[in-house]
Amino acid sequence: DLSQARSDLEKLNLKKKNNNDVESDLTTNEGDNSELGSKLDADEKALLKAKRKAERDAANLLLQKEEEERQRRREEKLRDIEEAKRLREEEQKRRLEEKAARDAEEAIRRQKEEEEAAILAQELAKRKAEREERKRQKILQKLQQQAAERAALESIVLSDHWTQEQQNRFEEALLKYTTQIEKYERWIKISGEVIDKSPNQCILRYKYLKDYVAFKKKSSIEETNN
Repeated sequence: DLSQARSDLEKLNLKKKNNNDVESDLTTNEGDNSELGSKLDADEKALLKAKRKAERDAANLLLQKEEEERQRRREEKLRDIEEAKRLREEEQKRRLEEKAARDAEEAIRRQKEEEEAAILAQELAKRKAEREERKRQKILQKLQQQAAERAALESIVLSDHWTQEQQNRFEEALLKYTTQIEKYERWIKISGEVIDKSPNQCILRYKYLKDYVAFKKKSSIEETNN
């Protein structure tokens, strides 16, 4: 590794220093022979070669470390990307589940509202039908009461014999004494024009004839429409 390479390089430098010291000592001493010089040159070359090799190894080791660091960072980045992707997928899944839950709750709420609306509509329809039935019964009772009153009035009026002269004088008195006159006074005056007839008899006959004319008019309109 890098520390070992550095240690080898230091050893080589130390050896070179020792050789340099030896060379210096040999240089100062006369009588050095050529054989020792050749040995020093060989050691110097070996030391230089070893130094270059150690430098190359150190450089290669450094490159290897740098490549390993780059690879580690790439792997770490990939892990971060995968983690971010996983988190996004989990968030998306959570949102979909929450949306599904909200949609289900909304569907239940709408169904409940529709059911309540249907029950309310049925109740309103029932109440309306009951009101219509009560109204119809009231109208029917009123019609029956009116029919009974008409029948009673008709029975009373028909049992009271009127001559043609009395009828003519009665009609003339109705035109003569209009509704502008006070009601009770008017009928007293009208009955005074009709021989042998009281105000009450004149009133009953007037009501009978009025209802009879209205009934005939209504029947005529219904027949025309049909």
